[in-house]
Amino acid sequence: MFSTVLVMLALDERDESLLDAVVAAAEPFTIRKVVVVHIHNRDPVAGPMADLVGEDAVETPTQLTAARDRLVAALPNLDILALDPSGPPEHVLAELTDQHDVDLVMMGRRPSQGGAAGWGSASRKILRLTTCSAMVVPQGSSLDLSRVVAGFDFSQYATMALGVACQIADRVEAVYNYNMDPARAGRTTEEFEAVIHERAEKHLEKEIVPILQCSSRPVIVVKGGTRVAETIIEVAGTAPIVIGSRGLSPLARLLIGSSADRVAGRSQSPVLVIRRKGATLGIFDRLFHKV
Repeated sequence: MFSTVLVMLALDERDESLLDAVVAAAEPFTIRKVVVVHIHNRDPVAGPMADLVGEDAVETPTQLTAARDRLVAALPNLDILALDPSGPPEHVLAELTDQHDVDLVMMGRRPSQGGAAGWGSASRKILRLTTCSAMVVPQGSSLDLSRVVAGFDFSQYATMALGVACQIADRVEAVYNYNMDPARAGRTTEEFEAVIHERAEKHLEKEIVPILQCSSRPVIVVKGGTRVAETIIEVAGTAPIVIGSRGLSPLARLLIGSSADRVAGRSQSPVLVIRRKGATLGIFDRLFHKV
């Protein structure tokens, strides 16, 4: 599933939960190789002090070595590397992803406070530019795969994510969010949700389950609301979330936004964003693309 994983360390308190998540994910994610990375953020445009300190003068952080040793001890059968390259993080990440044929990027973030995103612009930018699947692990969270919540709208991207969720979790709840006033259909909220739930169950059974090829059948959860991300986060609580993403280009994400982006920044629990490896979708493709 995710044979090669790149783990981006911040060298601070966020790394503890991130490394725990790597260990917990190793078997269910079928990880074979882990590339542990700390990127020295350097501007590619040389300044007046550029030649005063050579690249060789930058020492490998002791935290990076310790993180690698910790993973080696916990996962002795895996190939584990530690790298500390320099450069613009998003560019270095792209190079490493291609060089090591990375299937999943894992990164930590701070806890969300008051509904605000728990990361800065740099981490968010890295998530947006990642061209493979990504997992965001909030500080203080744990990766418990006994129950996983998947955002689900019956699109091909959501179906792909649901398939991953069913492979890694004991129980999967597929959250379908509708945005419509039940009164328009002449029904109460309870009546309307019952109808939508019945239809969703039938469609899931007929169209989705046969192509998932998973032993565990997902459970449909129907919720109304105008904010899809908030609905998924509310249902999940502390359970990990799996959500599909079309892999929008940076411009498309800036103008349109992304439910996956909002969930990953605000969730209390780890969020696995599933993308087709190497795929991005531009602004005009996104506006006119039909699934």
